[in-house]
Amino acid sequence: MTTRRDLFDPDQLLQIAGEKAFKRGQGYADHGHIALLSVNDDGVIAAAFGTDDYTVWLKRSGAGISGHCSCPAYEDAGVCKHMVATALVANEAGRDVDATPDRVGEIAGRVAGLDRNQLEMLLLEMATADWRALRSLCFALGLDWDDDFD
Repeated sequence: MTTRRDLFDPDQLLQIAGEKAFKRGQGYADHGHIALLSVNDDGVIAAAFGTDDYTVWLKRSGAGISGHCSCPAYEDAGVCKHMVATALVANEAGRDVDATPDRVGEIAGRVAGLDRNQLEMLLLEMATADWRALRSLCFALGLDWDDDFD
């Protein structure tokens, strides 16, 4: 078993998130509400499951921590319980490097092996299944997207 130090400093997480978000994040981590999707030396991508499901990414940024969560609390406060929980779960998983997933790297390797037709079909299937993906694709292709639903 290969070991390494924590990706994220718990004391720094507490300072950034505050006691309330830290404790709630610790509860999320302890109760299995985080699924690590990809972990490497720079950061983590995870799914957080609870009342709603969210996507979380975190990375070390110099001496600090940066990241994003798709939950409303992140939009309000810039940090949330899901981010804390993700960091704590990543720290625990990261103690056994061989057991941590790198789904992004695995997916990148598989996508590289797809032919153009397979890639087009996959992209269109994903974009039509999720309006956020469709919007991202429209922006990437320079197509109009009307966000004005009033």
